[in-house]
Amino acid sequence: MDAEISLELKKEERCSSVSLELKLDQYDPWAIKKTIVTSDLGYLSKLVLAEDSVRRHILPHWDAQCIENIKNGVSVPVWDCDTMSEYQLLFKRWESGSYVFIERWKGDFVERRSLKKGDEIGIYWDPGNSRFNFSLPKRGLAWINM
Repeated sequence: MDAEISLELKKEERCSSVSLELKLDQYDPWAIKKTIVTSDLGYLSKLVLAEDSVRRHILPHWDAQCIENIKNGVSVPVWDCDTMSEYQLLFKRWESGSYVFIERWKGDFVERRSLKKGDEIGIYWDPGNSRFNFSLPKRGLAWINM
């Protein structure tokens, strides 16, 4: 009988115990990740984002009026999380369906952050602060070879 009680107690301990297992999964807020290509760095001063990424991760947070205005361009704040600085870019939808950051992209991001082909950037819409958040989590091989 004592063996049965002991077995039951061990079973209860297993069921009610708290797991102390350490999980190394980290939260990754960067809903849109993009590897910088040559056209993102050029004289036209634009960063092209894929239509499906914008529709899935950004537009659900915007009201109908803002979405309608994108075709003409909407001035949006972009917070650089790495340097803790904010810039204004024009966010626009092209006829092709792509979404772009234009106007000051080259000066405020490409040149200031020394972006190179192959760098990976992350972007997401921060609804609490009504702005885009930007980061450069990974430098490409072009940066290493310099």
